[in-house]
Amino acid sequence: MKFCVFLFLFSLSSFSSIYRIIDDPVEAISIRYSLLKSAKKKIYSSKYIFHHDFAAYTSLVLFREKAEEIRENGETPDIRILIDRFGKFFKSTPAEVVYYLMSEYGIQFKYYNDVLNKKFMFRKVVELDPIKTLEHRLHDKLFIVDGEYMVTGGRNIQDAYYSIDKKNYVDRDVFTNGQAAKASEEHFLKFWNNPASTIPNIRTGLGTMSQCVLKYKTTSLKKCLLMMKMVGKKILDKHQKKISPMVQKLNIDEKFYQRVIEQEEDDPTVEFIGDHLDEGGNYHSRMSRRLVEIAQKATKEIVIENAYFVPTKALLEILNNKLYEGVKVIIHTNSLSSTDNNEAYAGYFKYRKTLMELGPISNKIKLYEFQGKYCGSDFGDAIHAKSASIDGIYSIIGSYNLDKLSEYYNTEVALISKNPVKSNQLTNSINSHIKLAYQVGLDGVPCHPDKDECIEDKYGNVFGGQELHPNAEEKNIKRVNLYMRFLNMNNSFSRYIEKHL
Repeated sequence: MKFCVFLFLFSLSSFSSIYRIIDDPVEAISIRYSLLKSAKKKIYSSKYIFHHDFAAYTSLVLFREKAEEIRENGETPDIRILIDRFGKFFKSTPAEVVYYLMSEYGIQFKYYNDVLNKKFMFRKVVELDPIKTLEHRLHDKLFIVDGEYMVTGGRNIQDAYYSIDKKNYVDRDVFTNGQAAKASEEHFLKFWNNPASTIPNIRTGLGTMSQCVLKYKTTSLKKCLLMMKMVGKKILDKHQKKISPMVQKLNIDEKFYQRVIEQEEDDPTVEFIGDHLDEGGNYHSRMSRRLVEIAQKATKEIVIENAYFVPTKALLEILNNKLYEGVKVIIHTNSLSSTDNNEAYAGYFKYRKTLMELGPISNKIKLYEFQGKYCGSDFGDAIHAKSASIDGIYSIIGSYNLDKLSEYYNTEVALISKNPVKSNQLTNSINSHIKLAYQVGLDGVPCHPDKDECIEDKYGNVFGGQELHPNAEEKNIKRVNLYMRFLNMNNSFSRYIEKHL
């Protein structure tokens, strides 16, 4: 009998997952560092940005160390890195590093929708699909270890996401294990094995041949590739010396993920959700349908924090209906003074006043724009988080921006929990950022909290702000005004552009 009870509890725990919200950038480093250090054989990572900086090179050095360790234990390392072809990694990271890690350590790289891969693009042209290939991008952010542990959220691999750059992001991750981690691995492998993901064409690519002639002064591919490996090794060896001092400076905990698992309770409600690729590499959104399902259930409160907020017609309709049902809606996004994406801000600005017109006067959206350093932020300079808390029950954290790019073109992932404790924790985190924001008035103009320019009514609505874009630089205001001229044309061209914001 005792043995049966043990088996039941063991099987139940294997299907449960934890849901650890990670706001702090040092914790975001620690969770990845500790997982990587403890990996037994498999590390799968998919990112939109894998930048040419300290964070990226540190990751590559640690991947190399882990591959070597796995080999020493008599195993074959299974380390796979899937990155969007338009992401910053492939615009700046030397091909020497990629080739060195592939050829010497068996670390596998793939590009998603590689427009520079001749065979891939020829197939897309034959299928009359080259434009769609350019439009569809991999926006997933997954870090999966041994099929048992997974981190997802808004963070790419770039210094700014971990507060080690001059300008940094306010972002959020979530860590899980168990069944949700296994589901994320299955998602990753479907993308990895899909025709849309291709192996870097380094050995025969035109870029490599031109580099051989221009950089290495040789027409011998064999000699050139040997020199590339030597250069790749030298780059990583040089960077390796910088890692320990930074680990000590930031007080990175090598056992962090184990401590988190000990602290967190199992949550059987945790759900991984990701968009779908069919066998031909064609993208199909699943994220938006699931998010709509959850939003439709709201009866009390919807709290959203999202970096790029360009609402679709369907989202505006949902928000309007919920406001008339008495549901409280709070939205926190970037201001023009904080955003790193003027184009996306223009898409949001087009709908800012429309958002404030939704719902009855007694229950308007409470819309806030992050002001970062202008309100004394210790968190970061720009919002990059993509999260929502619904009714103090649901928590949603992932890569999905509430914009038309995520809706129509980008592949996205998220981790969902139906746990009041986590939902309240997420709401509190968002509220701590809202304290560094200006509320947008009923007239669509932000109100400065330290000035007497605005009036507040009995419903908590404000109006009377004096600046459309408080604290924004003049050059950014001019850019947004330029973009607005196109967006306000309301023709097929402007609508096409808006769908890509």
